[in-house]
Amino acid sequence: MKFLFSISFLFISFNTLLAQIPFVIIDSIELTGNHHTKDYIIKNELDFTIGDTIFFTELEKSFKENKNRLLSTGLFVDAAFNLKKYDSNTNRGTISIKTIESWYIYPSVYFELTDRNFNDWFYDHNAKLNRINIALDLNHKNLSGNRDPLKIKIQRGITKKLELQYIRPFLSMNHRIGFIFNTMYKYSKEIAYNTENNKLVFYRDDDKNMLRQFRISTGIIFRPKLFLTHKFEMNFHDNLIDKIVQTKFNPDFFNENTKQKYFEVKYSFVYDKREFRVYPKGGYFIGFSMVKSGLGIFKDLDILDLFVSMEKYFPIYKNFISSYKFKVRKRLMNNKASYYNNKSLGYEDNYLNGYELYVIDGEDYFCVNSAQKLKLFSGKLNLKRLININQFQLIPYEFHLSFNFDLGYVNNNSNFVLNNFTNRFLYGYGPGLDMIIYNNYFQLNYSINHIGEGGIFFHYKTKI
Repeated sequence: MKFLFSISFLFISFNTLLAQIPFVIIDSIELTGNHHTKDYIIKNELDFTIGDTIFFTELEKSFKENKNRLLSTGLFVDAAFNLKKYDSNTNRGTISIKTIESWYIYPSVYFELTDRNFNDWFYDHNAKLNRINIALDLNHKNLSGNRDPLKIKIQRGITKKLELQYIRPFLSMNHRIGFIFNTMYKYSKEIAYNTENNKLVFYRDDDKNMLRQFRISTGIIFRPKLFLTHKFEMNFHDNLIDKIVQTKFNPDFFNENTKQKYFEVKYSFVYDKREFRVYPKGGYFIGFSMVKSGLGIFKDLDILDLFVSMEKYFPIYKNFISSYKFKVRKRLMNNKASYYNNKSLGYEDNYLNGYELYVIDGEDYFCVNSAQKLKLFSGKLNLKRLININQFQLIPYEFHLSFNFDLGYVNNNSNFVLNNFTNRFLYGYGPGLDMIIYNNYFQLNYSINHIGEGGIFFHYKTKI
């Protein structure tokens, strides 16, 4: 009886204590500033809805996390959360969200590098202007207000390209199912036909097209919960090389063929709880995908790849963040794979600091990117006196000092990739300066790799 009395007393005391903590029951959500963006796009990013209860002790944290999630969409320059019309008798109130929309239409003419990245072009190709393509882009980040980006790209130069992409992430009535479509036609007078000493080797003929690529993709996006997304894609690839590549330079480029056709099926799973995804300051990310290239129709390719990606961010102090990223690819089936299909580290976002000038090819790989980041300062550049467009009147910025340490390994069992950076551990380290300007991320690093080479390298990431 004493035990039951004690439990009852603690239960009553606990409920009495909870009743004394101020809270709000969300009576309504009031949205302003989203002149083009549909209301449900904003509400889809919130982790609360009408009828939910939020304790005042959690209100500031909740507002901050939801604001960062809205800014991570790239649709807004700023967002302000407030509690309005709070009635202390009923504990009911209104959550007010005032947004400033980004500039959505970006028609632009710009220069695009033929090389893998800025560092490769600047150091290994002496910043030659004849390796620059001219591109015309028409990007609308939010075509119909449904967070549906449209991209049309026309590129001229060494590499000519025509690309069309449209994504409608929320199509169904419950805003959980969407679709993606992409098609690309590309041909180039230059081809990276092999890898020697961990660097790409090129051949160029201004009178011929060395490589032609065609791709068409479509898929379904399913987002059953706020942080969870499934994606199912079907792709078709049709690639062709000039005969001289196969006969003279690298017969293994397409497995002793001059063409390669295959269908590809891809399933992706993403659970994303990062705070401010352009430059995460907390939370974590888990990604998983399975890619089957070659379905037995054309018999040009038959490989199966498993990809796993994880990220974790620790806000240790107010202005100090510790971050860790892990990526792995495991080739589960490897029939008829060619040199062209064995790209690993050094391409796109799969790189190690200190190895920007190298590529490491092989079937399997893993890499760990770690960074310790100290916030130097942040603010908003006020341009209201100079610019009349609301979207460009306030330019948010942040600067962080970082120290990076990366580790990686590429497993290579093929006879057409013979480079001394494979089948051994690689590491790179050094300080860096991270710059976030208008929700775009720029990074300037000084990095040293395992053979003692050091250099200054530049990276960037756009908000979409």
